[in-house]
Amino acid sequence: MEGEVRDLVIVQGEIPDSLAGTLFRIGPNVRYAPLSGRYNGWMGDGMVHAMTFAGGKAHYRNRWVRTPKWQAEDRAGRAVFDYVLPSKALLAIGMEVTRPTPESAGTAQGACNTSITNHGDYLVAWGEGQSTPTAIDAHTLETIGPPRWTMQLPCSMTDKVDQYGFGGGHPRVCPITGEVLFTTLHVDAPYVTVHTWNPQTDALRSVALDAPYSSYIHDFMITETHAVVVVSPITMSQDRVLRGGGLMAWEPDRGTHVALVSRADGTVVWIEAGYNFYDLHPQNAFVDDGQIVLDAPEFPIAPVPMHGVDPWKQFTGLESHLVRYRFDPARRTMTSTALDERNVELPQCDLRRQGLPYRYGYNLCKRRRARRLQLQCGAAL
Repeated sequence: MEGEVRDLVIVQGEIPDSLAGTLFRIGPNVRYAPLSGRYNGWMGDGMVHAMTFAGGKAHYRNRWVRTPKWQAEDRAGRAVFDYVLPSKALLAIGMEVTRPTPESAGTAQGACNTSITNHGDYLVAWGEGQSTPTAIDAHTLETIGPPRWTMQLPCSMTDKVDQYGFGGGHPRVCPITGEVLFTTLHVDAPYVTVHTWNPQTDALRSVALDAPYSSYIHDFMITETHAVVVVSPITMSQDRVLRGGGLMAWEPDRGTHVALVSRADGTVVWIEAGYNFYDLHPQNAFVDDGQIVLDAPEFPIAPVPMHGVDPWKQFTGLESHLVRYRFDPARRTMTSTALDERNVELPQCDLRRQGLPYRYGYNLCKRRRARRLQLQCGAAL
């Protein structure tokens, strides 16, 4: 449901009078049960939440992102997308091809449910698959619609269904220039494109990477000079779905490759990793003495449903540990060093230091007792 509550009741503590501003978040909040009966968070409709603080009080508001998918289902009063699903329920992620229905014809199935960026009087909601970046009014949370520059974007997991293209789920906002960098994934070559959008001018620049295969790149990171894109051997194939398999599969023989994309001129330097790994969400990256440093929780195998992998065996005991990678663009070499032994994920840094040297990283940790990990100019303390 959507709603608004003024003057929330404070049951413990108090809100400082000096605290003023709004915290925005977005996530999947399914409105109608899928036709398949199998729900996955990737399928959920994007919902924006706003918690506003002023004068020692807190006010809450939430609204769904009114994507073409949401509007089609609102008109029908039920779910309208009939996903071509693999046999195992845990393989379905809502980005598979769909069988056409009268209500879904010509409608993108993306939900814009993954990330949100703030650009003053408006926000932009982002998602994967057929999700077109969508502007949201920052004060009312009402959907404005796709910005004009989204017409320049390419297709993603599936073909375009209207004049708008699709963007990635995790954009990165440069704290120095204000530019927004994001990726679009493809199941056909070119398999990944890095985009740079300037919110001040609405100019969009795109660099198609000559990646060796179609990889599910959920997230990436930026520095002052580069975008850092890790291509791990979790392949994507809609043909595999049509044959009764899953959209994604782990193919370790394809190797792991890292693209360093120059933000200045789009030049791409590829570095071959010496082993396979998967970074679901990076923590931060920065330039250090001509090298590019990336900090991220590292998985030995992608922690998402994959074809041919028993999900119960796959996830049992699976952990990710914070690792520091150092990439040398001149020598095209890479080293990696473990920073911490704990099982962590969903990292974050102070976004005012994103892409810059930083001191603190914040992670969800499995253990109850967590100690602070401080990062000083590239050295773990």
